[in-house]
Amino acid sequence: MASHPMYHEYRVHQLVQETLDTVMDAASSSIDSEDGASIKEDLRSDDTDRCDSDLEADETHLARAHWILLHKMNKQGTVIQSTFEHLMTEFKHTRPIWQFGRNIDENVKDWNKELHEDFYFRHHCASVQAAITMIMENKDDIVSLTRVLNEVGAHHFFYDAYEPHLILFEDAMITAMKKVLKGVEELDEETERSWRVLLQLTRKHLIEGISIQRNGYLKQAITPQEHTEIMEAWSRVEEFGLEEAGVKLCETAFETYKSLLSQYELSLPIPAVPGSNSDVFRQFSHMTMAVSPRYGFASLPEKLSDYAITCMILDVCPTLVRKAFMEGKERMEDN
Repeated sequence: MASHPMYHEYRVHQLVQETLDTVMDAASSSIDSEDGASIKEDLRSDDTDRCDSDLEADETHLARAHWILLHKMNKQGTVIQSTFEHLMTEFKHTRPIWQFGRNIDENVKDWNKELHEDFYFRHHCASVQAAITMIMENKDDIVSLTRVLNEVGAHHFFYDAYEPHLILFEDAMITAMKKVLKGVEELDEETERSWRVLLQLTRKHLIEGISIQRNGYLKQAITPQEHTEIMEAWSRVEEFGLEEAGVKLCETAFETYKSLLSQYELSLPIPAVPGSNSDVFRQFSHMTMAVSPRYGFASLPEKLSDYAITCMILDVCPTLVRKAFMEGKERMEDN
């Protein structure tokens, strides 16, 4: 039996409150002070966006007043839902991040209408709406707000949502406001500038949280026993033959990526995939296998950086590429 619409809305708000309570409880716990401080210092030294003094100067008061107006006009939810619809439409490679994005069927003519009726879509949009309200209400307490946003950012690390996605969201929200707001709530230049200051500051502290979580995860993700198992598995790969293993890994990864694109109905293929007997394919598989744990993990970041720069491909779905190569790795180890 279908649930009553009022119960549906109740569950959405209940889940939103549970989400915010979880974040607030986690934020009350201390983040590793040494790692956190060093990462924040690095981020701030390179950051060209507005600094925290912007909040003190209250350049965001217009954004707060505008958000209150949108609440009175019952337009907050409309803006957030339009923001994510814009992301799903213009940046399809972000769809696999969210369950509602993975459920999109472009064979359905009015898929965007179905999206707005999706429970998970409505829940996520309501969570973001509540989070922005929390930011508005606490933006003058920058210390506490920074702590909470760091924790929210840390959660996003495990959702495959990274720094570039936050920039996309910032631009998508401004675009959505320009599209759906008319009349008295319309976005003027001054208000848009105020919103950008607020969103940039929010992004900055979310990025800090992502970076802190990434740093902590990489330091603690592998136990000594797991390290031993990885090295044993790699020894078996070397016995099999690095060249043959690399070909198997890359062949499986390319096939899996193509299958995942079909599954999620995305048109983001890897351009001009060479045949497995070609020199380009062999060179790529050789470079892939060269980024190995043979000499330990200390040098991996540098190797991966060079590998990423050399083999960078635009207009693909990073989330699905990672899944595809993980499948290739498992198939290689099984053989």
